[in-house]
Amino acid sequence: MLLLAGRVLPVTGEVVALVAAYAERGILPAKFRADMTHIALATLAEVDALVSWNFKHIVRLEKIRLFNAVNAGLGHQALSILSPREVTTMKAARIRAVQMVRRIRDRHSRILAGKTTSEIIAFYRAAGEAAMKDARDRSKSRRRKAG
Repeated sequence: MLLLAGRVLPVTGEVVALVAAYAERGILPAKFRADMTHIALATLAEVDALVSWNFKHIVRLEKIRLFNAVNAGLGHQALSILSPREVTTMKAARIRAVQMVRRIRDRHSRILAGKTTSEIIAFYRAAGEAAMKDARDRSKSRRRKAG
């Protein structure tokens, strides 16, 4: 699931197929399926850039080239993958985003281990629906407090 301009992008069959292509190419080990899903979602959404703190698996020149080689081979546009330092000029407060993303990724890996493609899609669809409901509830709550 990827939040894009207020929309949660679902994990579709096309996303799963692109993740499978990344895995087949050996870009990342299978246990990092969540990272590959993130890249696939951004690629298929044709975002201008994906900004990530994940320097181990995502923001690495050799990995970016491999992801984009698969993307190009399948007719998708290249994905610009940047670090937050490349897109901001302000001094950042101490952020624990990397640890948070790793905890989420690891939790998803444990939950999805041994699951079928259909079960993985169902998991992410349910997560996306829950995230959208939570966002709507928070928005309603803010409007009530403001009004």
